[in-house]
Amino acid sequence: MGGIAISRAVFWAPAGPMEAPAFLRLDNRGPAADSLIAVASPDADSVSLHTVTAGRMEPLSAIVLPGGRRVRLAPGQYHLMLEGLHRQLASGDTVTLELRFAVAGSVRLRAPVLRYSEAVGALR
Repeated sequence: MGGIAISRAVFWAPAGPMEAPAFLRLDNRGPAADSLIAVASPDADSVSLHTVTAGRMEPLSAIVLPGGRRVRLAPGQYHLMLEGLHRQLASGDTVTLELRFAVAGSVRLRAPVLRYSEAVGALR
């Protein structure tokens, strides 16, 4: 999948049944920039790219991945938001994601659902 490495993908077991955030690390190992432009999941109606600015969640059309750099999707920063979940997620479940990059193409992965403290710890 091009020069993009994906690691430490996790979901936070949400308090509510309709949405859940996902966190992960994206390493662009190539010299040129790429962008995460879309995400989908068979486990939700939609997946949005978000960032947090001044304490407010804002949607994004893409997340830029500079060449040779790591971008973290973590609480209070960039993250993915699954909306319209098809089932309530609980710690121990797994969720499928398909990430689409402008240059590197698409990759499908499965990520565990963890309690918040476990999800944050997995990102370190």
